[in-house]
Amino acid sequence: MNRASVAAAVVLLTATGCGRNGSSDDEAREPPQSTRSSPASSAPSGDAAPGTQVVLYVSNQSFDDERVRLRVTLDGQVVADQYFDVEGQHNWVRFPVRVPIGRPLELAVEADSGASLRRSLVALEDVARGVVVDYWGAGEEAFVGATVVREPVAFA
Repeated sequence: MNRASVAAAVVLLTATGCGRNGSSDDEAREPPQSTRSSPASSAPSGDAAPGTQVVLYVSNQSFDDERVRLRVTLDGQVVADQYFDVEGQHNWVRFPVRVPIGRPLELAVEADSGASLRRSLVALEDVARGVVVDYWGAGEEAFVGATVVREPVAFA
C-alpha cells in the first residue's frame, strides 16, 4: 500500500485504562528519530471492509530498563511479542496493521516488568493513522504510554 492511500486513515484513541502507576500518557513526547520495520502484522480485520492501515510504533525509552519484553495485542491478536532495547532511545519499530473502520478495538501492552496499558482505538476515515507506544521507567515506576499521531511519523 502506498503512502497516499495510507493517508486516508485516522485513529481516535480514547482512554480505558493506563499503566500501573496511573500516570498520564498524553503528555508531549520527543518525536522519534529513527525506525525499524517489522514484518507486516495481520491484526484484526473484523467484518468491516475495506478497512485501513494503521502503524503502531513501539519503543523502549527507558535507560533504567535497557531491555524490556513487550507484548502488544490488538483485539486479542498479537502484533508484537519481543524484546526492545533502549539503544539511543530513537529506535521505534514499525508494526503496520489492517483494521476495520469505525469498530472499537482494544490495544493492550504488557511489559515483563509488570507495567501495562489498555486503550480503545477506533479507526476513522480522514483522521490520524498511527499510535506511538513507549515503555518508560523500571520496576515499580515503569509505565507504558500511547500517543496518537495524525500524520505519518517522520524521522530526521
